[in-house]
Amino acid sequence: MYILKFDSTMSLVIAVVKSFLREIIAVYIPFKYTSRLVPAILVPTMLAVFSGSLVCAQTLDEDIALAFDEQFISIATGGQTDISRAPAIATVITADDIAKMGAQNLDQVLESVPGFHVSASSIRLTPIYSIRGIQSDVGPQVLMLINGVPITQMWQGDRGLLPTLPIADIARVEILRGPGSAVYGTDAFAGVINILTKSAATINGTHITATVGSFGTRSTSILHGKTYNDISVSFSAQYTGTDGDNGRIIEEDAQTYWDNLTGTSVSTAPGPLNTRSKRLDTRIGLTWNNLQLHVWNLQHTDLAAGPGLAQALDSSSKGDINNWLIDAQYHDVDFGKNIEVDTRISFMDIATSSAQTLFPRNATLPIGSDGNVNPITPAGLVTFTDGMIGNPEIYEQHTRADAALLWHGLDDQKWRFALGYFSASLQGKETKNFGPGVLNGTEGSVDGTLTDVTDTPFIFAPDQDRTVYYVSVQDEWYFAPDWDLTAGLRYDQYSDFKEVVTPRAALVWHPAYNISTKLLYGEAFRAPSFLELYAQNNPVKLGNPELKAETIKTLELAMDYQYSFTQRYTMSIFAYEIDDQIVYTTVDSNAPQANNVGRQEGRGFELEMFWAATKSFDLAANYAYHNAKDKTNNSDAPDSPQQQLYIKADWRILANWNVNLQANRVFQRSRSFNDTRSNIDGYTMVDLAIVGTEIARHWGATLRVSNIFNANAYEPSPAEVAPFIPGDYPLAGRAYTLTAHYRF
Repeated sequence: MYILKFDSTMSLVIAVVKSFLREIIAVYIPFKYTSRLVPAILVPTMLAVFSGSLVCAQTLDEDIALAFDEQFISIATGGQTDISRAPAIATVITADDIAKMGAQNLDQVLESVPGFHVSASSIRLTPIYSIRGIQSDVGPQVLMLINGVPITQMWQGDRGLLPTLPIADIARVEILRGPGSAVYGTDAFAGVINILTKSAATINGTHITATVGSFGTRSTSILHGKTYNDISVSFSAQYTGTDGDNGRIIEEDAQTYWDNLTGTSVSTAPGPLNTRSKRLDTRIGLTWNNLQLHVWNLQHTDLAAGPGLAQALDSSSKGDINNWLIDAQYHDVDFGKNIEVDTRISFMDIATSSAQTLFPRNATLPIGSDGNVNPITPAGLVTFTDGMIGNPEIYEQHTRADAALLWHGLDDQKWRFALGYFSASLQGKETKNFGPGVLNGTEGSVDGTLTDVTDTPFIFAPDQDRTVYYVSVQDEWYFAPDWDLTAGLRYDQYSDFKEVVTPRAALVWHPAYNISTKLLYGEAFRAPSFLELYAQNNPVKLGNPELKAETIKTLELAMDYQYSFTQRYTMSIFAYEIDDQIVYTTVDSNAPQANNVGRQEGRGFELEMFWAATKSFDLAANYAYHNAKDKTNNSDAPDSPQQQLYIKADWRILANWNVNLQANRVFQRSRSFNDTRSNIDGYTMVDLAIVGTEIARHWGATLRVSNIFNANAYEPSPAEVAPFIPGDYPLAGRAYTLTAHYRF
């Protein structure tokens, strides 16, 4: 083994990077775009090689190489790949990592990922996943998978009313930052999240937890895993509930706005956001030889409306969800000579209903001739003595079939061929005491009598269907001992708008066991949601059946460097360009309609480090920066933090006790170009977890304190609701949870 100074390899690195960039530029990216990308990538890269002072092992003994803590990821290529050599910028978080954090839900876990921020939607405060400055109010630009199956819902193109997932049954979370459509198709736009549930071997017995905490938080779970006559069985049931944090006060709401215009005084603001909920997750998994079956059911009851669907506070509004996902997979690594097959079929059924008091009792509102709120051309003022009430329901059924064949027939190549089918249908139902077919604005007074507009032209969501066929090909070519080239292409054909083609290319150089450098180019798309295409009779958002898909082109350069057995550093630099962004624009005083008029460009970098300072103390940190611009309006991209800093310390104080301290700094965020409010203040959240394992026979315990210093933190209300919620959405204050674990 010999040691080679990193300085001596720099000329080769620069030459290879320049050459490969020229090829990508010539083939894929217009000069106008790359003239900005190349300086944005090359200059910071040269500065980020730690001034040439680091050394790396050019060759290492095989036994020493195996001592490095290598992780594997499945979502980068559709197959198992070492994360340091995967053609993607990715993060893996294991069940052990989650346990050390004392995390109670998925969002607390995801906030630790560089360049990844969890914000809150104006619709029930459901989580928005923001990556590298790409963010919208419902966050459909990030694809979420459960055991490899998308859980995207057709109405909004996101995860619907699905709030954050509990964590007891999570074995690992894989996060890909950047485009993934060449493998997964639509919605793998800014990133992909794959949640892998625990197998029978991982559970290995029975595990019971019970949690109590602030805000009336209570949860319990039971997991069981065992093999019975060659069939491995895993089972989990998790109940979570909360009364909500009544300290999250909204000073003014939409009814305050209307009170000021009409001279009434019926708003319940100042008042708390309504964040109560009850949830039951149940899953069973069966594995026999190469076959796997998962059945998952989510039942969510009494899900509060957050700020209210019309941004008017109401403690009585609620939603209910019943979501089934059935997934069967056949995976055979020895299907034939040099052939591996992976096939899957799945079915998802989603039933969402809600009872919403949009505006409170005795609200007086300007109503247009179509029965909707219309302050510009009202037909009259109407007083809703029992409140303005709307009870929308959405029912969806999804069917998927996917098949992939991996061929290893060549010594230095691995080919992946895939094809698939997806169909979705949506049915809407609605009862209400306002809107077209119900009011004409001259009534003067309306009580709580509801009209059923289901199966009429006056419903908000007409019945719709979508069918998608796709085919993809990918080649992983190990054309030299230290070089990998991955290239792929996917074609998607949609029944309700045009077809889409998405390419990818990745060059990975790994000159030693402890270092790899990646140059990545990818394109991705997001298909318009049913709401964006077909929504009607809605005073806030109207659909447009002429929409095209949103598209993005991304160029990335990354380095993964294992300085020693105790230190690891990674760096990624990125630049992207988004075209045909779907935004809502108003024409001729009509309700805002979806249109492909948005453009966004962004560039930035992410840094990570891990240091095992002693045998009992670890330190991890990451920093992310982006400069994202709304090119349509020549302004900063709104609402997403331009900078984020995360630090985590783990201290094993005794053999069975671990202390975890996390600090997450979210810096100031810009407003939309048409939002006159001052920028959104940054905040720092500090969390503490004390975890004891086997502190008594079969017993363990976790104490977590979230937001230790009770920081006043806010997530932005978007520009379109700014007149109604001018003060943004406050986050939860200091909270305690205590969890007892019992395993047998």
